[in-house]
Amino acid sequence: MNTDGAAVELTVRSCVVIVAIIMSIISLLLFIIDKNHARRGGWRISEAALWFFTVFFGGIGSFIGMHLMHHKTRHRNFRIGVPICALIQTAVLVALTILT
Repeated sequence: MNTDGAAVELTVRSCVVIVAIIMSIISLLLFIIDKNHARRGGWRISEAALWFFTVFFGGIGSFIGMHLMHHKTRHRNFRIGVPICALIQTAVLVALTILT
């Protein structure tokens, strides 16, 4: 590590991007799985679990999954909250890229 801390910043940025990618993939898969189970009448993934992954850097994947599967699009809190989470998380990732 050099004295100006550049290696630490690069590591933090990389970790945030990796976490966002992983959480988005998990969120996308959860929306796909929940929609498939809803169609078949099987067990469901709780809305709390969907929100957990959406809020903690899975917003982009949730947004894609929601629109790809047409899932939770009638629920007002998902219709409004998921795009807001996705926008905020995208802004954070862009800011990390530009500012560091």
